[in-house]
Amino acid sequence: MKTLKILIDPSYPTHLIKSLESIHSLQVTKRIEIHRWSHGIENKFSLNESVFLSIDESKKGLSESTLKHLEDGYRMFVMKPAKEQDFFEFAMTVLRVWPLIIEKSKSLNIEKFCYTFRYGGKKLNRIKGITIC
Repeated sequence: MKTLKILIDPSYPTHLIKSLESIHSLQVTKRIEIHRWSHGIENKFSLNESVFLSIDESKKGLSESTLKHLEDGYRMFVMKPAKEQDFFEFAMTVLRVWPLIIEKSKSLNIEKFCYTFRYGGKKLNRIKGITIC
């Protein structure tokens, strides 16, 4: 089985990314790698073995940049943040949906998909209408 690469938007809190890296360093068999999504690192990995966590602040639907990533074949999990938020609740939101992110990433062997989750939320919402190649 290939190692799943999870690339996380650098606007996620640094302590959260480091915590996820620490948790996944406990794996006996390395099945998941955590990376900060910056400086073109996404070009080092195949898109079908990578998923991307990002933040999309558009009020309705998805931003142009998120849609562009989907067009390019990215498999994405997108947080829809609140206007005002604190980093603790942000981190707790990600930790609540983390098992779902891993499960969906492993089980969906399709070229692209997009799920959103809301700040403070507990579930992933599949974006319909994404054309799957």
